[in-house]
Amino acid sequence: MIKKDKYWIRISKKRSAKRKFLAGQWICFGDKTFLHGLQDELDKYVENEEITLILIALKDEGVDRFPNKPCVLCAFTSNNKLEKNRIRSILEDKFSLNVERWKSNWESIKDWDENGLLKIESELVQLKYNSNLSNQEVKDIALKIMTYINNSQNTEFQDYVKRENFLNDLDKYSIQTNKLSIRKISNIFDRICIYIWNSFEVNQDIKIDKKLDELKNTIASIKQNQEEQLLYIISKLPDKQFIQQYIGDINNETIQDIISWFTLAFQNQTIRNLENFIELESIFNELQKSSDWESKLKISVPLLNLIGIEMGVENKFNLGKYIANIKYEIEKIMV
Repeated sequence: MIKKDKYWIRISKKRSAKRKFLAGQWICFGDKTFLHGLQDELDKYVENEEITLILIALKDEGVDRFPNKPCVLCAFTSNNKLEKNRIRSILEDKFSLNVERWKSNWESIKDWDENGLLKIESELVQLKYNSNLSNQEVKDIALKIMTYINNSQNTEFQDYVKRENFLNDLDKYSIQTNKLSIRKISNIFDRICIYIWNSFEVNQDIKIDKKLDELKNTIASIKQNQEEQLLYIISKLPDKQFIQQYIGDINNETIQDIISWFTLAFQNQTIRNLENFIELESIFNELQKSSDWESKLKISVPLLNLIGIEMGVENKFNLGKYIANIKYEIEKIMV
């Protein structure tokens, strides 16, 4: 089904259950006429549920927020790596599109925050076409860019900004009310955007591959530890006191592994796209605060239910047998 609003051509299947799993989008830039001409063919892939949602910028004159940019096509996917690769192949092989990179929904939300990159860029475009610039408008836009820079925790980006002397230049241009000052400010902003875009594309792939390797190594280590512990406990079977203590120790170790995995997962933006993120975060905070292993177990069960690990009450003390599924479900929200 193809619909249009103020800014987009929207291609989606009515009442698609897959919409709730969308986590981000492949971004493709191209000629407006060419991209608009693809909508009927793209709709076939959407109706066949090979792609869930596609947006193509309308680029209507006087309405478009980025008239200085080429037309953009966004093909949305879940966070599943296989689905991402499959949709990218469709875009490249079937439609000859140049796929720039994958962008998460969380990143898009941040970009449209008050001091987000896209929000700043849209305001800069308006100022460029404004014939009656005020000093306050120039100051405000320069301040927003400086706030974005100062809020960044990326040390490499901060080093780049320092080398290029961007903050001093922005401060200097902010007190000038003319078209030249806006062009200078816009030039600095464009260089910042190019740096962030390029560094994200390279670093994100490296980070994901590194995390996957770490997860594989961790799983292998857990499996080996479980085998060693099983052999050890068999040798202690006659000792009931030992067995009772061992159950507490093994559950405590398992819960600490779960806390460690969730801590890593919360550093990744994907988990924030989950519908139950707020509840997940609240229960996880309680788990971290609890002291004895029995209390941790009681909190762990509803936490694991939220990520799809169904555990009956009768099995709650046998947490170890769920370890592979727990690891797998947390891994899915970390990549």
